[in-house]
Amino acid sequence: MGKRIFGELELAILNVFQKDGSVCTVRDVLEALGREDKYTTIMTVMNRLVAKGELQREREGQSYQYKLQAKKERYSLFEKWRKKIFGGKSALMISYLLEAGEDITEEELLQIQELITQAKQRGKS
Repeated sequence: MGKRIFGELELAILNVFQKDGSVCTVRDVLEALGREDKYTTIMTVMNRLVAKGELQREREGQSYQYKLQAKKERYSLFEKWRKKIFGGKSALMISYLLEAGEDITEEELLQIQELITQAKQRGKS
């Protein structure tokens, strides 16, 4: 399996599913994005995300319903991605994300700090 580098539209689509945490049709995603992309463009990208193992697709009547891959399976895919791109080094990955996040808010930084504190506590137990 090759690197999983996501394009801007793929990330935007995945973000719709992360926010809703539900099942969506192509039309649902198109409306949620609020962009001027064509229906067929969104459908093609969503089908690519199915092929990459990020989304699941099931036929429901005349259309397909899409949802995020199960968390355990997505975690496994994320681990492969982390190992391939960052050599398995979590600190390098986090450093990259923080440096690339020009629009990171103070609230997000506090959340990250809390996650670090929790990880330290888990490591001690």
